[in-house]
Amino acid sequence: MSLAFIIITTTTTVVIITIIIIITVIITTTIIIIIIIIINHLHHQSSSPSSSIIFIVVAIIIIIIINHLHLHLHHHHDHHHHHRHHRHHHQHHQQQPHHHHHHHHHYHYHHHHEHHHHPSTSSSSSSSSS
Repeated sequence: MSLAFIIITTTTTVVIITIIIIITVIITTTIIIIIIIIINHLHHQSSSPSSSIIFIVVAIIIIIIINHLHLHLHHHHDHHHHHRHHRHHHQHHQQQPHHHHHHHHHYHYHHHHEHHHHPSTSSSSSSSSS
């Protein structure tokens, strides 16, 4: 059971990493082609300021995409590296609904705390009226 789970998890991780690498290569290749086109366009129309702005925006987008993908890849690899199969299986089964419930419960508690403060004045006012 646990061995099969390790194999499935490892295979899934390898597949995800491979997909991310392929996507990164495709995006990088596309971006390089776009940069070449923009540079060529910039050389043809060096007087146009909009081309320079487009180049800067594209460069920023490239940096963000590469950083995000690298961070995601590193995080996924790091998560796989710190692997506790028994506990991970239990966490994976319960994590999403529990996490959502915990977040909702935290908000509800905060709202309830504020709401609890209001009837205190209302109760005092009612007592005073009586």
